[in-house]
Amino acid sequence: MRVLIFDIGNVVIKADHGITHKKLVEYGVPEERVGTFFTNDGYKDFGRGKISGRDFYFDLIGKYLRHTLTYEQVVQAHDIHMYAVDSGVLNALGRLLETYNNPDRRLMFWTDTNEWQTRREGELVKISKYGQAIRSDDMRLLKRDAGSFHRVLAMLGAEPEEVTLVDDNPEICKLAKENGLKAHLFRNSKELDDFLAAEGHLK
Repeated sequence: MRVLIFDIGNVVIKADHGITHKKLVEYGVPEERVGTFFTNDGYKDFGRGKISGRDFYFDLIGKYLRHTLTYEQVVQAHDIHMYAVDSGVLNALGRLLETYNNPDRRLMFWTDTNEWQTRREGELVKISKYGQAIRSDDMRLLKRDAGSFHRVLAMLGAEPEEVTLVDDNPEICKLAKENGLKAHLFRNSKELDDFLAAEGHLK
């Protein structure tokens, strides 16, 4: 078996937290607080599926932003950080479907996500067209959480050396290698194409 797993955010979908930060400042949130939007513990638990979007909203404005915002404003500020699809990566995924269409080769996605991100993702691209997605809020584990790689390998029924992960986060790529997987640190679609060709994934 050979399994190729792609991250979604900042690989398939371009994203920039700075866009959200700028919108929050426009809403009147003090600039020194906007950086907490994605880094607080509540957002991590939202990604683990432990709290709802409403719970995250109340936690965010009460503990971190400390500014009156409507639920709709917070959702809008969140969603706009995911702003486009990387056409080069989509092109690569389309070509991979030519060779990853049999039981011995599987094309998958693994993403740290939450209900807002998944909805926004669906507005930009139909991931299921290319392969099944493993989502942190379904697993109740983020990629960096203990046991996450073991869980994914068990779900796949694959040995570590059979799996390659493409991710934009150096920490996650390091964890992948420590767990016996191959990993490619995504920077751009040209480097991705070169890697996929060198590893024999693309014709």
